[in-house]
Amino acid sequence: MLQPPRLIAGVLGLAAFVAACVAGLASNADPSDTLWRALAALLICSILGAILGRVGMVAVDEHVAKHVADNPVPEDTAKPRPAGARAPGNADVEILEPEQPAPSAQAA
Repeated sequence: MLQPPRLIAGVLGLAAFVAACVAGLASNADPSDTLWRALAALLICSILGAILGRVGMVAVDEHVAKHVADNPVPEDTAKPRPAGARAPGNADVEILEPEQPAPSAQAA
């Protein structure tokens, strides 16, 4: 799986390349000039996308770390509930035990 900075860099670079090609075709520019400008846009926007992707990834990682630190998991919810206990906050729902298979009825 691609890392977010690499994914953003690739998408932004390809979008810039396509935009430069379309703009060059629309303005009836020389095809070789259009391709050189499109390649320059691809390189510049790929580098910019990698930087923006990394900044975004750091910001998300910091936010997640702060959220986890501010909202720890309580110890009592980590323990398994005893059999037949009701789910917390929902008194109408009962935790059911798995059914035992019925013994086979064989004539002895």
